[in-house]
Amino acid sequence: MKAQELNRSRNCDSLYQTKQFFEFRDSVLNWHNSSSLEHRYFLGLAESIFNQPLKAVDDLIAYLSDATQSDSISRLSNAFDVLGTSYFRLYQYADAAKTYRDAIHRLGNGIDTSQRLDFENSAHLGEILGSTPHQLIVRTNANGEQLLPSKSGKYEVSVKINNETVDSDLIFDTGANFSILDSTTAARCHVKLLTGTISVGSLTGNPTTAHVGVIDTLDLGAISMKNVVVLVFQDADLSFPSIHYHVTGAIGFPVIEALKTVTFTNDGHIKAKVNDLKSDSKLRPNLALDGLFLVVEAGCSNQRFPLHFDTGADATMFYPPFLRRFPNVVMNADTSTHKFSGAGGALVNAKAYKLRNLQLQLGGKTISFDSVKAVTDRVNETAEFFYGNLGLDATKQFSATTLDFRNMRLWLE
Repeated sequence: MKAQELNRSRNCDSLYQTKQFFEFRDSVLNWHNSSSLEHRYFLGLAESIFNQPLKAVDDLIAYLSDATQSDSISRLSNAFDVLGTSYFRLYQYADAAKTYRDAIHRLGNGIDTSQRLDFENSAHLGEILGSTPHQLIVRTNANGEQLLPSKSGKYEVSVKINNETVDSDLIFDTGANFSILDSTTAARCHVKLLTGTISVGSLTGNPTTAHVGVIDTLDLGAISMKNVVVLVFQDADLSFPSIHYHVTGAIGFPVIEALKTVTFTNDGHIKAKVNDLKSDSKLRPNLALDGLFLVVEAGCSNQRFPLHFDTGADATMFYPPFLRRFPNVVMNADTSTHKFSGAGGALVNAKAYKLRNLQLQLGGKTISFDSVKAVTDRVNETAEFFYGNLGLDATKQFSATTLDFRNMRLWLE
C-alpha cells in the first residue's frame, strides 16, 4: 500500500474510533481509490452513521465476503456490528440475527467477553423477531405537517395502541433503540408478546430483562403505523418511588425515524412531515447517529466538532475534549462542581467551570450562552470523545428545532 493510502486508512480508523463522525465522512468521501475493499469498509460505516442502511448493507457485505485473516479483528467486529444494526434499521430481523451469529463464529476468541455478550443479545433479539413483518406507515395526512397529539405539551405524545387509548402520554425518545411500555399498559392494549426475553438496562439504571412485543397498530393522531416492535418492562422497572414518578412508556427511534422530518416547537409540541421530500441543499448535513444516539456538528471560533443531542436534557454541558480544543474559554470562568452517578449509583463530584458569554454555531444559527457548565472529568462514556451534550436551553432560544432524518440535517428556526 502506498504511504499516502496507508496514512489515509490510519486516519479513517482513528476518526471512526474516536467518533469524529463528520471528519470521518469527509475523509471517506475524499478517498480517490473508491474501488478498494478497504474503502468499501469505511464507506459502509459512514453510510450507517448518516442513515443510509441499504447502502451500508451492500458495502459491508462486500467487505466481509472478501476480507482475509490479515484484516484486524477490530475492523471485522465493526463491520459485523454495523451490518447487524443496519439490518435492524431495515426491519430485517432474521438477517440481523444471522449476522451476529456469523460474527460470533468467525471472530471466536478474538473478541472480548463484553463484545460477545452484546453480539449474543443482539442475535437473540433478531431470532425472537425473525418472523415479524416490517414496520410501516399505513395512514398519514399527505398534505404537509401534522401536529402530534399531546396532553402535556412536554415533548410527549398521546397515542392509541391497537385502538385502545393510552391514559398517559409517551415520552418521545430519540435515544431508545425500540419503543417501550410497562407491562400493565401492554396487557390492557393487547400487545402481542413473543417468546423470549432480552437483557437490557432499565430507565432506573438497573440491569433487567424485557419481553419483546409487537404492536399491531400504533396511532399518533393522523399517523398510523403497523408492526411496531416494543420492549415490555415490569412496571417496577419504569418507576421511581422516591419521587413518585412512573413512566408508562416511550416512542423509540424506529418510529421517530420513520416520521422522516420531526420538528420540536418551543412550546413543547412535536410536528411530523412524513411526505416532505424537500431538502435545503445550502445546509451541510450536520446530523449523525452514534448507534441510535443523535450527534450534531456544531462550531465555535470557526472550528467544527461533534456534540451529542439529547431532546430530554434541560441543560447543555461541555466535556473535556471541548476544554482541550478551546483552552481560552476558561479565562475568567468561575469554578464549581457537578454531581454525577458513579459506580453503583453513588454520587460523585466532578470539577467544572461556568463558562461565560459563549457562542456556538449550529443549524445556520448562533446559540448564545450567558453561562454554561463545562466539566473537566469524564462523567460518562460520551464525554471521552464528544465535546458536550446539547440541551433544551440551547434549542429553546429559537421557535423550533427540526430533524430531517432523510437528509440528516438539523436546523433552527
